[in-house]
Amino acid sequence: MQTLLTITKALADESRLRILRWLARGELCQCQIVVLIELAPSTVSRHMGVLVQSGLVQSHKDGKWTYYQLSKAKNPTIIRQTLKWLATAMDEDEQSRADIKRMDQIRRQDPAQLCEITYGKSDT
Repeated sequence: MQTLLTITKALADESRLRILRWLARGELCQCQIVVLIELAPSTVSRHMGVLVQSGLVQSHKDGKWTYYQLSKAKNPTIIRQTLKWLATAMDEDEQSRADIKRMDQIRRQDPAQLCEITYGKSDT
């Protein structure tokens, strides 16, 4: 029951739903997420912490960079089913489709430049 509650809480925020949808298309650096969601880096960090804690997302560091992706570890069935349901549900959402177009543009930019713009330096 605790896993279900943690996942439900993670899904109870529009920003986190949007982030999950982007991550369904592949790994993103925290700087890319900050630019996409247009929230303060500290707010993005909080959202990402909730998603990681839920088991829906995993992170790894590469030097000073933090990258996020949908959980690929031996997921409990509930996590796999949740991510599948979310992808299907959000395919019909107009905001989600607009976000994907914008994300594709941001992915073409150098993450180091995005990080410099976002944080005023070249690390996350």
